[in-house]
Amino acid sequence: MKPTLILLLILKFSFGAFAQTDSASTQVMSSSSSGSTNESPYTTRFALDGPIIGAGLGLTFLGFKGIQNKDPLTVAEANEKAMSKDDINGFDRFSAGWYSPEADDASYI
Repeated sequence: MKPTLILLLILKFSFGAFAQTDSASTQVMSSSSSGSTNESPYTTRFALDGPIIGAGLGLTFLGFKGIQNKDPLTVAEANEKAMSKDDINGFDRFSAGWYSPEADDASYI
């Protein structure tokens, strides 16, 4: 089993390197004269891209501030909202209720 897995991994990574090769661009590059530059298919305009980037940054800041200003959860609220294993969907139920102090300490990097 182990040699088969190693062989499959080698084949996957050796042939995967050619997945993004475009035959049309290699033909153009090989037939063009030396010194020519390839043009990008993408264009940017500040009048269009600037407001979009600004809106994205503004909404990110607004969301960050909203999370930062939330009231912390109190012990009474946590006990009130506590669920039993039967309240959790079946797909995740197997992992509910497990607690390991070692895993909790290791999760704080």
